[in-house]
Amino acid sequence: ILHSLQAIISKNYNYEIKVASSGEEAISILGEEPKNYHLIISDFHMPNGTGLDLLKFIDNYNIKSFFIMFSSSEELIGHDLHHKAIHIEKPNIQKLIETIDILF
Repeated sequence: ILHSLQAIISKNYNYEIKVASSGEEAISILGEEPKNYHLIISDFHMPNGTGLDLLKFIDNYNIKSFFIMFSSSEELIGHDLHHKAIHIEKPNIQKLIETIDILF
């Protein structure tokens, strides 16, 4: 889904996209330029971390960006998403695109 999502967003929007293949890599990328991101899209399950770990990092460093958790609802049962997070169930890419349109 990661590369399909990247292709769809690149085709429909004129945004610079950075892709991380793990939670650890996402935190590293955000740590380098924490104020340069308007939208972060994350899965719940990632190698070396979770979407919740990434959301905690974002909160701790006061990064002001929209955060979309693009993941199945079963993965989020029992987890409290921060008020800034938007949850969209996989594999509803159309809903994700519609949400990006609304945000921007």
